[in-house]
Amino acid sequence: MLYKPRDIVSGDFYWITEKANRIIYTAADSTGHGVPGAFMSIIGSLLLDITVEEITSMNAADILSNLKNRLVSTLNRDGDKVVQDGMDMALIVLDKSEEKLVIDYAGANNPLYIINKGELQEIKPTKMPVGFYNGDKNRTFINNRLNLQKSDLLYIFSDGYADQFGGPNGKKFKYKQLKNLLLEIHHLNLQEQKLILDQKFEDWKGEHEQVDDVIVMGIRV
Repeated sequence: MLYKPRDIVSGDFYWITEKANRIIYTAADSTGHGVPGAFMSIIGSLLLDITVEEITSMNAADILSNLKNRLVSTLNRDGDKVVQDGMDMALIVLDKSEEKLVIDYAGANNPLYIINKGELQEIKPTKMPVGFYNGDKNRTFINNRLNLQKSDLLYIFSDGYADQFGGPNGKKFKYKQLKNLLLEIHHLNLQEQKLILDQKFEDWKGEHEQVDDVIVMGIRV
């Protein structure tokens, strides 16, 4: 878990729990950073607790949809105007009861990377946040059921790492470079990967200010 708030408190958060022989992982990027972002992270974490406790379906997309409805309702209780705050999120449900390694993944703007035998596969998210969405009202989160192999690596993250300015020309790090870095280090244990990701980020940032909160979660199954 690489967790680097831009300020003392963070709009990015991670959340892990276990229920009914399933482990649920999420990495989320709330609207804003600093204190406003941290308040949204607290609300998101609390609503995740409630959602997973009460929901009967452990489908990843159903969890996101339920969470979205609860968040919109919570933020718009007064009804004077629509609050458009929310969060981008990647959510994984690992089913420990299956004989095979099976996960459900659903994403709200944030993808999932899987590295298997030295190859990286990107599972695309639904282009919609957890929160108010001013687009297609019929759009729903897509659930991806994926079969894995032992020692596969899963990565979920916010956009803070890829969006950091730095390097020799003051440009963004970008996702292509993040993918290449993960492929370079995926054979190492997760603690070593964290240290390399952290050092690479700091080297890239150099004298530039950190522009956003950063979270990168790695899971070896």
